[in-house]
Amino acid sequence: PVIEKFKIGIAAGRNPRVALAYIAAGVSRGDLTVVSTFFSLWLVQAGIANGYTAAEALAEGGKFFGIVQIVALLWAPCAGIIIDKFNRVTALCIAMGLAAVGYLSLGAIADPTQNIMYLAAIILGMGEVNAVLASQALIAQEAPKQHRGAIIGVFGLFGALGILVAAKFGGYLFDVWMPAGPFVMMGIANAMLLCIALFVRYVAGTPVSEAQRFEASEQTQ
Repeated sequence: PVIEKFKIGIAAGRNPRVALAYIAAGVSRGDLTVVSTFFSLWLVQAGIANGYTAAEALAEGGKFFGIVQIVALLWAPCAGIIIDKFNRVTALCIAMGLAAVGYLSLGAIADPTQNIMYLAAIILGMGEVNAVLASQALIAQEAPKQHRGAIIGVFGLFGALGILVAAKFGGYLFDVWMPAGPFVMMGIANAMLLCIALFVRYVAGTPVSEAQRFEASEQTQ
């Protein structure tokens, strides 16, 4: 039954690395939401304010959004190498640090139509894809085979919650504070997750064997 599967997925969060992956799912999906929803909108509004026509402002926004996505595509293999070569929690720490720098850097840009946006878009694309892949790799490592579906399902649920929260509060910050507000919010969220990941890496960062994961999963039921 669905409720029982949900309980299994939640109980698996007693494993600190699984709990970390759940939180990372929410933050990384929130990252994607903020980029896809507010990045182009901010650039279009800034372009119009600087005297561009609506079409020119939209083209400018599309250009930088395209850079973010192209960089994410090109960086994905590099992120995979990092995840493969390092401890998965360590790889998540690297990803969250990169994402925090990328999102917080946007908060320091007053005019997103300036050339500094090229550098910010590059860092943003790297951080965006790194966060998503690192969280997925961590949960794939930690979920025991016999309950993997339930645990991955709860992982996806946390991701969906991250999307809703980022859209709601990001929109509020965009309207009442500043257009870069959603990015500052996600930068802080990534920085906080980095601190949590560093703590988990210190106290419980070593992965366990499949047999140990099976035993732990049975004990949580």
